[in-house]
Amino acid sequence: MAKCDVWMPLYIGDYLSNTSRLTTEQHGAYLLLIMDYWVNGRLPDDDAALANITKLAPERWLATRPIIIKYFHTENGELIQNRIESEKGKAEYLSKIRSVAGSKGGSKTQANNQANAQANEQHGSTPSPSPSPSPSQLPSPPPSEKEKALFVLPEWIDSALWTEWMSVRKKLKAVNSPRAMELLVDKLFTISQSGISVNTAIKTAIEKSWKSIELDWLSNQKKGKKDVYAQFLEGTKNEVI
Repeated sequence: MAKCDVWMPLYIGDYLSNTSRLTTEQHGAYLLLIMDYWVNGRLPDDDAALANITKLAPERWLATRPIIIKYFHTENGELIQNRIESEKGKAEYLSKIRSVAGSKGGSKTQANNQANAQANEQHGSTPSPSPSPSPSQLPSPPPSEKEKALFVLPEWIDSALWTEWMSVRKKLKAVNSPRAMELLVDKLFTISQSGISVNTAIKTAIEKSWKSIELDWLSNQKKGKKDVYAQFLEGTKNEVI
């Protein structure tokens, strides 16, 4: 995952309950690692680089590594922590939503100003003389149909699972419009906030041939003797921020 410019959440209760056995030095090393992870992306599985990030001498890092490494898993030469990956994805998605909402708000204000000016002209009001507006003062043109239809799948959603679910929805004659997909993403984000894995939620929707998805639907699903929420907790008990 790329660099993240959004603030990093620190769930103090979760952090302390999962790091109670760390020494002061180990706490410092771990916090520096997850902060670097948040800003710069996945950590290299390279002891020289990790020693540099933690500000520890190489021999101190090698002594600390066995304790700290349990909070990560290794994949393709990188240290990965699913909790950070999930939180970064959600933070970046929220940032994009706010950015789009802000741009839409600006366009709406411009449209209102333009409508008011046209109404004044139609009612015969005489505005005071003024020079022609510069290009920067002119209202922005309305978005094209192509721009309106743009939908970008957030990084925290598995694209293969998403594509499979969209195929299921298509067979059920559900509409896979950009707006419909945005609403589904919002539902998945709400579900993820409850602690249920997004991938588990989508897999359940595929297995059950659901057009949509709701948190209470997932809460009622059983898989053996454990529900999906219990399975999620077991899979992430060492993944804290």
